[in-house]
Amino acid sequence: MDDTTLTESLKELGLSTYAAETFLGLQRVGPATASDIAAITDVPRSQVYGAADELEELGLVNVQSSNPKEFRAVSPSTAGELLRSRIAQQTTEMVSQLEAIRAADGRPEQGESDSIWRVQGLQNTNQKAIDFLESADSRVHYYVTAAAFLPSAAVDALEATATDGCTVSVFAPADTAVAERRPGLVADTIGFEHIDPPAAFADNCTRLLVVDDSAVLIGVTTPQAPREELCFWSAGEQVAPPLAAAFRAVLRQ
Repeated sequence: MDDTTLTESLKELGLSTYAAETFLGLQRVGPATASDIAAITDVPRSQVYGAADELEELGLVNVQSSNPKEFRAVSPSTAGELLRSRIAQQTTEMVSQLEAIRAADGRPEQGESDSIWRVQGLQNTNQKAIDFLESADSRVHYYVTAAAFLPSAAVDALEATATDGCTVSVFAPADTAVAERRPGLVADTIGFEHIDPPAAFADNCTRLLVVDDSAVLIGVTTPQAPREELCFWSAGEQVAPPLAAAFRAVLRQ
């Protein structure tokens, strides 16, 4: 990862451009003055102090009150912990504010509707699958064609669902690396089978999740899959049950 990419990553975490460049510069040198930092970065000397103040407020830089002032960056691991904590706090505050907005408007909780919805991106589709797994009451059928569709969080959700008394079955084609995820499953409570689904299904489906008779998620192949996986899902009382029955039959043939 080059400096430009690192700078952009730090900016995405909330740092200004000058603060990000100053922080990277301080990772390369020990205690440094504003002149030192300006000499090894693109930050003008007049802007270093403002950037350093921003970093100090975030806990990313220590300042020595000498003449001239010297600045020292915290370690990468400490910076990571501070930034993670800050993002977690901001996320919690954002969720609270959004919930307050809904409550103030008297808006009821959204239920699932009898429609088919789309979700895109591997991280987003994995999270939707986990949400469905956590809602299971009686049984789960999960067909995956790549280990990317069965991250640790999904394995944890499968284990928790099985522990709660649900019947959980995981399926995968024999020629994939999905079986490598099997040691993470609870072997006594989660079934794991290699299957050979119909060609049209195997060629066009990346994953299929059927939860109870009330929720279905199916992924379709794209040129960018699995990173940019495209999934469709439904959890309504009219659309999902017949789809669930049909897909369960495909998995069981």
